[in-house]
Amino acid sequence: GAPIEEIVIEELKKAYVRKETSYMFKGNDTGNENPGSLEKKAVAYYETEPVDINAAGFSQKLYDQLVNLKGQPVTEVLKKSMWIVNRAALTVLEKMTDTTGRPLLHEAVDGVGYKLLGHPLDFTDAADGSDPSVPVFYFGDFKAFHIQDVIGAMELQKLIEKYAGTNKVGFQIYNLLDGQLIYSPFEPAVYRYEVGATAPTEG
Repeated sequence: GAPIEEIVIEELKKAYVRKETSYMFKGNDTGNENPGSLEKKAVAYYETEPVDINAAGFSQKLYDQLVNLKGQPVTEVLKKSMWIVNRAALTVLEKMTDTTGRPLLHEAVDGVGYKLLGHPLDFTDAADGSDPSVPVFYFGDFKAFHIQDVIGAMELQKLIEKYAGTNKVGFQIYNLLDGQLIYSPFEPAVYRYEVGATAPTEG
């Protein structure tokens, strides 16, 4: 009596959303690369002073780096900027205080979401780097990330004949979608800071 078909379709949709999100943020899936993904197009920010989040007194050092990162975009971009971080970054932020001892992370005025250094903050596992335990911060105007969705392109097919001989039913879902970070190289829209990352050496 369980609605197996509905459960399978719901799980299929969830899996699709995860793949879609990965395409937007990373775009590294073999055969489904996205050269315009957020991770590939965001301008890398590197620490002016090394930060070890496991060392005593890391809070002020990381705070200084976040202030520096916030200062990277031009004024026009800064006014429309927000933060997107991974859960490791959120955990670190929840432990941090500013120079006066107040929590660095604040709940938004309406009680929905957070604010960091005066800008809205959201978090997602999609922002993870190669190691999910390392904090990653994105900062900028994410409206510059253009998502092209072909209206009515999502299709869900029920494959009855294909699996009839095994007493099974298959489902297939697909959609046409594209996502690219598009901006002038003279006015980068989004910056990415991975704690502890070092700039690649030239030559």
